[in-house]
Amino acid sequence: MPRYAQAQAEMVAPEPQMPQYAAPQAVVYPEADHDLPPLLALSVTGRIGRLRYLAWGIPALLAFFAAMLVLLVGLGSGRIFSIVLGLGAFLAGLVVLLRVSILRLHDLGRSGWWVLMFFVPLLNLVTHLVLMLAPGEPVANEHGPVPEDNTAAVYAGAGITIFIYLLDLLPILRLRH
Repeated sequence: MPRYAQAQAEMVAPEPQMPQYAAPQAVVYPEADHDLPPLLALSVTGRIGRLRYLAWGIPALLAFFAAMLVLLVGLGSGRIFSIVLGLGAFLAGLVVLLRVSILRLHDLGRSGWWVLMFFVPLLNLVTHLVLMLAPGEPVANEHGPVPEDNTAAVYAGAGITIFIYLLDLLPILRLRH
């Protein structure tokens, strides 16, 4: 048996020796690969730019429009299922809108708690304008790295959202005689 133990000891490779000096291996920012937060997630970590804020608002707008339609039908017919479905669509749109707004606030270097300003009348309009127009921080901040460049789909989504907003303004701009 001593030969077996000796052979087994010889088969074990010696541990590699570290050089006397190794370059520092510090991670400057753990998510420096510019991973964007996914659209259909509930996480509020990360940041998005102005155009992504507009483009990612499309699902919220669609959910709000669906909620209004279903609620109008449900209230007109008195069907509980339609009312519950409409409220569900409204809540889904609200969750998407709040999440995207928090990510945009992170791009501005603000806490996500600032999203509570959406529930204050008139201040919510100012907050929405700031989120649409103010440029984000040009460097990485505590919420993540600088958002990556926008794709053609982001430009298209932002354009659709702006078009929908302009359609909403038409009745206001129409002059009556």
